[in-house]
Amino acid sequence: MKETPDGTKFLTRKDVMKSIGIGDSASLELFNNPEFPAIRFGRSWLIEVNAFRKYVSERHVANKLVY
Repeated sequence: MKETPDGTKFLTRKDVMKSIGIGDSASLELFNNPEFPAIRFGRSWLIEVNAFRKYVSERHVANKLVY
């Protein structure tokens, strides 16, 4: 997890993989999905924690999240 100076928290691709139990290929597919609210910085992907929670809850992706 990464945090900006203003306190906004972001999950990395590895955080998301661990949280919902998916592998590398599935996570790349998810992060490249235009409906997934992630942002790309250079070669890295990040997603704001609250945006991730909302995405997961709306799609019933996981019953229990780590974040």
